[in-house]
Amino acid sequence: MSSENVLKFLSEPTTLASLAAVAAASMMYVTSRPTPLKCPVDPNEQSVEVPGEGRARRTALSEELIEHFYDNVNTLYEGFMRGVQLAGDKPCLGWRKDYDQEYQWLTYNEVDERALCFGSGLLELGVEAGPETFIGIYSQNKVEWVLAEQGCNRFSMVIIPLYDTLGPDACAFIINQARIKITVCDASKVETLLKNVDKCEDLKYIIKIGDSVTEEEQERAKEHGVEIVTFNDIEERGRKAKKEPV
Repeated sequence: MSSENVLKFLSEPTTLASLAAVAAASMMYVTSRPTPLKCPVDPNEQSVEVPGEGRARRTALSEELIEHFYDNVNTLYEGFMRGVQLAGDKPCLGWRKDYDQEYQWLTYNEVDERALCFGSGLLELGVEAGPETFIGIYSQNKVEWVLAEQGCNRFSMVIIPLYDTLGPDACAFIINQARIKITVCDASKVETLLKNVDKCEDLKYIIKIGDSVTEEEQERAKEHGVEIVTFNDIEERGRKAKKEPV
């Protein structure tokens, strides 16, 4: 394009208007853009080597060891209860049955209540509160996973996740190694667990996440001295015999 054509193009009203708009937008961005955040530490020295062997390092943000953020939060249980205090009636756990459906929610208060009932229900099965009690959980992420976890936290019991990615033999090994008496089990995993229940020496209860237990499932479990109950049943038992958190 010749210089004459360029000048003609630039003199067009639409071109001038476009250039003016670009200039105005650029000026607005320059004058209104947020102030860049200043890094609180030297980007090249974000950690400091701790004297001694091993070349351990600590954050440069604080010279003192930060043991906790809040004075009343030192455990997972206390962390959740802080959430209950701050946002009791706010959404906590959400789920949906299908991708085209709206999420349904449990509030912090509702999760707190159900977790207390579930934990109390576990004690009704005969296990003791305390870190010496291990509860297995054989399930994908879902509402009941968190309820079981929080229920155990209330009574200082320990959740032991069972992963079937290594095969059913690995699950049986974990159950035996941790001497797990109770396992919370997704409905889709019950069949796998029943096929290997004869290898699980200490297992006494399977808590099925679902509405009901089939007669066949119950009979197969009884053959090996194991009882299957539903998650809802454990909650109901605990609701009738609530215990104080330990």
